[in-house]
Formats: sequence, structure tokens, C-alpha cells
Amino acid sequence: MNELAVFGMNHRTAPLELRERLAVPQNDVPALLDKALKSGHVTECVIVSTCNRVEMYAAPAGDGDPRERLLAAASVLLGVEARELGTAAYLHVERAAVEHLFRVACGLDSLVLGETQILAQLRDAFAAAAAAASIGPVFTRLFHQALHVGKRARAESSIASGLTSLASAAVHVLGRHFPRLDGRRGVLLGAGTMARIAAAHLADRELADLAVVNRTLDRAEALAVGAGGRALPLDALADVLADADFLVAACAAPTHLVTAATLRDRRGDARALVAIDLSVPRVIDPAVGGMAAVTVYDLDALDRMLEAHRSRRVEALGIVDALVASETDSFLRWCCERAELSPLLARLTSHCDAVRREVTKRNAKFLGGIEPGRADRFAQSLVAKLLDHPLRRIRSWDPDTVEGRHRLEVVRELFGLDEDAAPATEDVFRPLSRTA
Repeated sequence: MNELAVFGMNHRTAPLELRERLAVPQNDVPALLDKALKSGHVTECVIVSTCNRVEMYAAPAGDGDPRERLLAAASVLLGVEARELGTAAYLHVERAAVEHLFRVACGLDSLVLGETQILAQLRDAFAAAAAAASIGPVFTRLFHQALHVGKRARAESSIASGLTSLASAAVHVLGRHFPRLDGRRGVLLGAGTMARIAAAHLADRELADLAVVNRTLDRAEALAVGAGGRALPLDALADVLADADFLVAACAAPTHLVTAATLRDRRGDARALVAIDLSVPRVIDPAVGGMAAVTVYDLDALDRMLEAHRSRRVEALGIVDALVASETDSFLRWCCERAELSPLLARLTSHCDAVRREVTKRNAKFLGGIEPGRADRFAQSLVAKLLDHPLRRIRSWDPDTVEGRHRLEVVRELFGLDEDAAPATEDVFRPLSRTA
């Protein structure tokens, strides 16, 4: 199998300050994928950036140590020398890279063990790479299988029982400060996926007030209706915080939206507030945690609190670990089979292409007034149509079985492929043809 590698950092290896500095906004992903391919360091690339991780899955280009090539690509994308990250980053290749992705999909590498949102995040990362034409058939197969493994893990084990998201963990934290939320006044900052999950957990708590604050008021209104709250624009945040008992922030912003100065101005120093920041970068200024009556939880603080939750899932961990190992074996077998079939498929398509060129050339005089280029395109289309079904059937054969090997031998004999000069073997992680 040609090299498959992953470079990244997560909540286990890198502090929040570093993760928020290197986080990749979703809108920047297409440009970064294009930049990665044009750098010449990789031939395929997928970027996964969430509140707890920044990862680049790639097929390193060229010869030499794949680790060196991936480090070079990561430096280009992150704008920092990858080696400077030290132990905050990890780099896995081949089997270890596949296992890592499958563990991520199962929620084993999440802050909330077994959390479900990571599957949607992986699906979005895969879709972005497909739209940018930065992946080929192997990475397509890899990410499809990762999503399948993640679903199996949750269906066949209790890995996703209990707390299943950061948002549910945030509400759990509120329960530690407020035995009952009845009559409390809360602020939900943001209206994205994480905020929607938090709102669903708060909807039936009989709050006195839930203010949903967002830069886009329409999205806040849509969320507030379902949660039994009210929607407010971002410029009303300071005012609504004046009477709040708790704040859950789950949004994206280039600067801190909640500062100590604002809270002192609206609330003074004596009123208690529980503030939970699920955002990366953080939107609650860390200095807020220095206020005597305010308790702030960022993602690292949640990580420490959830350690006990993770330690109670030993049985589920064993089941999912075994599943990941089995599915990794399955994917690597597929890669080996593909590598064995690729030379045969390359010879077959090269043989048919040579026949097409020869027949077109010999019969040029019989084509009358047809422009040569059009005649050649017609012949190419005809050959492609004739080969479509046979090639798909050949790819479905298992070369490790007696029947599969016999079928492949019949193909070689029928077309005389062993007699042809072998064309260049298709690289398992071949670069895609890209149009300008």
C-alpha cells in the first residue's frame, strides 16, 4: 500500500491556546486544500478541523520519507513549522493512520467519549475534499468506511450512552452548580449545531428565561422557537447578561465577545455566573475566570471534568477497539487487492487504447470528411463504453481466492496482456487530473 498519513493535534496533545490559534475556519478549507495540492507535497488531502482537533489526512507525493513530506505540507497549511509543535502534534502513517481515523469516527478520540457530532464533522470534511477534487478512490473508500465504522461502534456497544456531546456535557456541568434549573435565567450564544443541541437539552428545564443571541437574528429566532426562548441580536448580549445565571457560548468569532470589563459594568462583582465556552477560538475572555463570582469552563476544563465519565466505559472501549482493529484489517486487504488489480487494469486499458489508435489510423481514409479529432473522440467514447462493465466486474473480483485468480488469468489470456509491454502501473494514491 502506498503511504497514507495523518498529521494533527487534539485536546489530548495540545493546549486550547494552540488549538484555537491553528483552527481552520470552514470557509477557508477549499482554498487550503487547493494550496496543499499545489504545494507538490501531497497528492490527496482531507482537512478535519473541529473544536477539539486539527488534522490533515494526506497521501504524500514523491519519493523519500512520507513523514518528511507530510510535515512539509502541514507547515504550508498551518503557517508554522510543524516540527516546532513538538509533542503537541502527532504523525501516523499507513496502518496507524487508518486506525486513528477509525478511532476518531467511533468517538474514542473525542473529549466526550462516543460523542455523535464527530460523524457529521467527518462527513463535512469528506464532502469538502470531494468538492475540491482533492481526493481519489482510495480516500473515498477510506472515509466511507470510517463513517460506517463509527455507526457500527454506536450500534454494537454502549460507547455513546450517557453524555453524547459537548453540549450535553455543558448542561451536565450546569447541573453541578444548580440542582434545579427551574426559574433560572440563561443565555445561549450562537445558533449553530452545538447551540442547537444545547438548546434541546435546555428546552424542558422550565427556565424563567432563555435568551438566544446570535449575529444573524433569523437563525436565533428559529432556534429560540423550538427551545421556548427569545431571540436577540449580538449587540444585546451585554444587556441580557446583566440578569443571567448562566451562559453557554457555542459560536465562531475572531475576538472575545464576553469580557470582564463588560460583565463588571453590567453585573458588578458580586453576582454569581456560570459561563461555559464551547467555542474554538474562545469567545469568553479567559480573564473573566478571574472574577470572584464567575466560574468559567473552557474545553480543557470540561476535559478534566469528564475524565471520570470516560473511565467508567471500559467494557465498551474493549468492544470498539476490537471493531477498529477488524475494520482496519478489512481496509488494508482492500488496498492490497486494489494494488494487485491495478497493473492488470492498466495493461487492459493500455492494450485497448493502442488498438483504438491503430484501427483509427488504418481506417482514416474510410472516414471521409470527418475531422480526425472528432473521429478519435468517438472511438475513445466507444472503447470506454465497451470497457465500463468489464472493468467494474474485474474490480469486484478477489485475487486472494482461487476463483478470482482464475478469472484474472482468463482475462490476461483472452487479451494477450502478458505479451504486451507493461505500461506504467497505476499508483494506488495517484494524483487526480485537475483542470485550471
